Amino acid sequence: MLPMEIVAIIILPILLAFASVGGVGGGVVVVPIVIGFYQMAPKEAIAISAVIVFESAFIRFFFFSAWREHPESK
Repeated sequence: MLPMEIVAIIILPILLAFASVGGVGGGVVVVPIVIGFYQMAPKEAIAISAVIVFESAFIRFFFFSAWREHPESK
């Protein structure tokens, strides 16, 4: 592994956590980091970003939203 890749492994989860808390899926964060640190093509970076956004939405729904009662239900 290159040192730039190790830095990206440390930075990426932190930035994704902030993006998830802010309500953004994280695609805006992932694409530039993957292109810059991992030297991937934009097409590959966008595909990785789509998977991460789907995973984030899946986790947020099933671990935080699915078991809550609707605020307007009695």
